[in-house]
Parts: sequence; structure tokens; C-alpha cells
Amino acid sequence: MGLFDSWKRPRAEETPDALIERARAGDTQGALAAGNEKLARAEKREGAGSPAYAAALFEHASLCLVLGMVPRAVASMRAASEIRGRTHDDEKSRLTYLMNLGDTLAYAGKLEEALAVHERGLGERERFYGKEHPGYAYGLDSWADVAIALGRWEPALETAQQALAIYDAAGHQRAPHAWALVFLAGAGMKARWTELRVAPEMAHAILDQLRGRSLPVAADAELSAVETLAPLARDENRVLHAWGSVERRAQQAGDQATRVAALERIRALAQGRNDHALVLQAELGIALAHDKAGDGAAATGDYERAIAFARAHASPEDLAMTLRNAGLYFVRLDAHRERGMELLREAVAASPGPGEERARSGIALGIQLHHRGELAGARERLVGALAEIDPAHPDAMCGRSHLRAIDEKQSCGCGDVGGEVHAQIERIVRDRLPPGLLDRIDFEGTNVGIHVTRALSEDEARLVADTVDLAMAEMRTRIRATYGG
Repeated sequence: MGLFDSWKRPRAEETPDALIERARAGDTQGALAAGNEKLARAEKREGAGSPAYAAALFEHASLCLVLGMVPRAVASMRAASEIRGRTHDDEKSRLTYLMNLGDTLAYAGKLEEALAVHERGLGERERFYGKEHPGYAYGLDSWADVAIALGRWEPALETAQQALAIYDAAGHQRAPHAWALVFLAGAGMKARWTELRVAPEMAHAILDQLRGRSLPVAADAELSAVETLAPLARDENRVLHAWGSVERRAQQAGDQATRVAALERIRALAQGRNDHALVLQAELGIALAHDKAGDGAAATGDYERAIAFARAHASPEDLAMTLRNAGLYFVRLDAHRERGMELLREAVAASPGPGEERARSGIALGIQLHHRGELAGARERLVGALAEIDPAHPDAMCGRSHLRAIDEKQSCGCGDVGGEVHAQIERIVRDRLPPGLLDRIDFEGTNVGIHVTRALSEDEARLVADTVDLAMAEMRTRIRATYGG
């Protein structure tokens, strides 16, 4: 058996859903390889200009999105949208691909291009469906969605209202999506509702649409929309999730005032449910938001309350996390630096046994010891903590950058975390490729240079490119999951 034979051998052809589930289960390399093979077979069997190949491109784009490979998803979606259909159903599918191209471009942050694609799609949908059909309304609300992301509130509101009228007339299930856009655009215009009557079931559906929205929107506009709908809802979980969406959006935008407002509402709901873990999360989030806003007095009080609450109510893991976060805050303050170090030491002691929580606290303490010039103690802490944590964890990469600085007798490793991220990507790639195939990977800005030890076959070259792209996408996902944004 050749080196790449097991990689090349396809399974029985998997459905799109099966490939996506395979990727989500952790077999990202296998899922992408199977998706590539499926796309190649469709091209060979049906021809590159066929509707069947367009459908395969669309499936491939969907898989790439799940894998975090957004540029590849855009390329596949664009190619699918350019293949003209031969039948009514083929053309209907092509319009779906075109709409999804706009959505994917918007997800990639290319909002102006996304709006232009939706503008084109809207014209084609008008010719295909007519202006009273829900298929045309899909184009309207897709355009409005991106217009909201761009802050073009008035045309977005008008367009979303047109879509809503069509959905309502048809009794269409997409009406809550259009309602959500109406609420967001209205909030962006600082509009106020009078005599609003929305049934609880519809309020729940609209809240679900608000929190499920992936495109950007001003956090204060989403806050206003949720404030309007929350009193009309009966499902507290849905309201809680909607406030969580506002908080995350405000965090990403750096809108600390809106973030605090959302977290205060989450805290109130959590207190009513006696959910101590969620109360603590809200308290720590409020403290961090006040810190980032430059309100040191408020942040100090917030962290003190969080520590007291955690000592009284938290699990050992949550207590350790609270002590670590508070310690990292206090150690930055001249008047509280020693208190911060005490809290970090207590965080390590409070962590229950070997594992990620104790490792993260140990890394935090080791880095602060490094900053204080206590190199032997810093090295001992970092070495011990790094043995307990996944090497791809962002905190582990930060810890390794400091450990390397200590071993190389440099002052600090804070400035070279990016270098450690690149080194971790190279380690992942090297582990997944056949031994001896990769020489090195060079990272220069946004350019990535892949160097191999010999000439590659076409299949090998594709495997190397896929492996690098996947490793980079996975690292971005890990960093976002740990630090937000």
C-alpha cells in the first residue's frame, strides 16, 4: 500500500450532513478529503458546467464554512452561483447559491460586495418569482440583513417591511426572521413602538432569530430590540439567550456600556433562578467591562464582590477561575500588586487536581513571576503547568513564549505570542503529514510559505495545502473560543 492510499480511498459517498457531522466530531482532515473527492467525482461524472456540479460545489462550500475555511467557501459558492440551470428547478437552486454567496461574503466581512451580490440576486429573483412571491422576499430580507450590518437603517427597515408583508400574506414560516430585521432596523433609527401586540410564541421566534444572527449589528440596537420583546415573551430561557447574544456582540464591538447593561439583565435573571454559576459569570463579565472602559473604581468593587460570591457559592473550578481573573486584574495596580500575586497563588491551590484550570492558573502565575524577575520560580511554574494543558490551547502558547524567553535569557515573552501561534500551527501540520514531508512554514504578514523536502504529486500537494489551511482555521477558532472576538 502506498503512503497516500488510505487517504485517497473514498468511503461510500457520504451525504452533506454526514460530512459536516464528521467534521464537527473532530475528523476535519478526513471530512475535507472526502468532500474534495466527492467534488472531483461530480466534476468528472457530470461535467464542470452542469447543475449537478453546481450542487456539489454548494455542498463543498457548506463543509468549508463548518471547517472555518471561509475563503474556500466563498470560492466554491461563487463558482456554484455562476452555473446556469437547465430547468426551472436548476435555476431555483442557482438563485439559492447566489443568495448564499452573499451571505458567505457578509460572514467573511466583505459587506459591500455582499450587498452588491444580494442586489443582483434580488433582480434575478424578481424576474424568476415575481414581486409577491416568498422567493422574492428571501432576496429582500437578505439585502436588508446586510444593510443593517452596514448601519443603513432606513432602507433596511423599508426592505424588511416589504419582505414581512409578503411572508404574512403567504403565512410563511420565515416571517419571524423579517420581524427581527424590522426590530433591529427600527432600533437603529431610534424608533419607538406604540401599541405593540406580539403573541408570546412570535416573540420567542423573533428572539431566536435575533440571537441566531451571524452578521454584525450595533450592539445598542440589538439591546433595544431585545428590551422591546423581552416583556412579551414567556420563555425565560429564550430571553436569557437573547441577552447573551447582546453581551457577546457588545464584547466584540468594544461597547462596554451595552455589555454591562446586558450582563446586568443576565445577572438579574440568574439571581431569580438561583443559578450561582451564571451569576458569577455575569459578575466577572461586568468587572472586565468596567476595567476595559477605564472605570477602575467600579472594576475593583466588581472583582471584590465576585471573589466574595465565589468563596460562598462557586465550585472549586469556578473559584479558581475567579481568583485567577481577579489576580490578573489586581497585579496590574501598583497599590494592589501583592494582593494580585496572592490571589494567583490561591487560584493554583484552589484548582482541583491536575487539569486545564490549574494549568491556566499556573501559567498566569508563572508569567507574573517572570515579569517580576523571579526566573527560577517562573520557570518551575510554567514547566509544571504546560505539562497539564493541551499544547494548542492559547494560554499554553502564551506560556511557552515566556518559557522560551526565560531559557534564552530574554526579558519577556509577551511580544512574541504570534510567533508561538505560528510554531503551534507548524507543529499541528507536521504531526498530521507523513514524516519527513514538511521542511518548514514561513509566516510573513498574511503570506504563508510552505516548504517541503521533495517534489510533490498533485494529491500530495493538495493534502499539504488542506492540512495547513485546516490547522490555521482550527487555531483561529481556538483563540476566539478562549478570548472572545
